[in-house]
Amino acid sequence: MMQRLLTAMVAGALLTEEAAVAADGRGANDAAVYGRQGTFEVLGGLNAAWTNRLFKFDIAPSLGYFLVDRLELGAVFDLTYIKPKNTPYSFAGTIELEPSFHLPIDQDERVFLFAGLGVGVGFDGRFGAFQLAPRAGANLIFGRSGVLTPSFRLPILFHNNPSTLVGIELDLAIGTMF
Repeated sequence: MMQRLLTAMVAGALLTEEAAVAADGRGANDAAVYGRQGTFEVLGGLNAAWTNRLFKFDIAPSLGYFLVDRLELGAVFDLTYIKPKNTPYSFAGTIELEPSFHLPIDQDERVFLFAGLGVGVGFDGRFGAFQLAPRAGANLIFGRSGVLTPSFRLPILFHNNPSTLVGIELDLAIGTMF
């Protein structure tokens, strides 16, 4: 009885493996192919800065999914702790959806250039408002599934009091794809 159960389990696992290969062209042990439909990307970045007048700490996780080849829809989160000297601390942050296009620039498809536009809500420590964040950068694939993403971002927070805020960010994120 136990031998039949084990045989059935092994047969089921082999059928599942064959179904996975048929569905996306890769086996359960094969690495994901960056930029291909159905691939997920999880990234995260940390940043700390301090001067004699300010301490700042930033955490920025993101999750993306390639809807079709080269076109990703990402959810981008950013939370920043800000502590000026002799002043109470505050928080700033964003929640955005970011469609982006990823173009391979090498034959092995291990280096990509990308451009995207984040759309969401930003909070600058005092005001919450609509935010646009154009972003451009590169995706550098390493190992079987590692992704290193340097990028340039221009967040624009639109609100009426006192005015629109524009920032410049240089980011470096590291993550994985599956």
